[in-house]
Amino acid sequence: MLRATGNFSTDACRIHSTLAVTKDENQLKAVIDAFAPYFKPQINKTFAAFKFSTSIQREGENFDAFLTELKVLAKDCNFGKLEDRLIRDKIVTGIRVDAVRANLLCKPKRTYKEAAYACIATACSAALVKVMSSESEATCIKIDG
Repeated sequence: MLRATGNFSTDACRIHSTLAVTKDENQLKAVIDAFAPYFKPQINKTFAAFKFSTSIQREGENFDAFLTELKVLAKDCNFGKLEDRLIRDKIVTGIRVDAVRANLLCKPKRTYKEAAYACIATACSAALVKVMSSESEATCIKIDG
């Protein structure tokens, strides 16, 4: 086993000597699985739920990044069948743009995917309008000049 994985640190060797892995099981996967409780971080579901429930879209954060963060936080909470609904609700309560929030509240039975799409579409539209406005201003300057 030591040859297959290279050199162990002193602590890893000590832990390895205490594992309940029989010689027949002394395969790499069995040893890795036995090491998991020592090195795999344990998730505190209560704290994970706190982080999820208090998350909001930060200033300057685009919606895609906010949605990705919500999905990651939700996975740690183990919401099960409620995950999509809770993400949808958190999108509504956590986004920064009040006009988008008002739009989402107009249709309360909107699914998580519909809510996410509405936010993405709004962000894309706002970016396009900004580009169009700056081009219009540049055109006006050329005409007046």
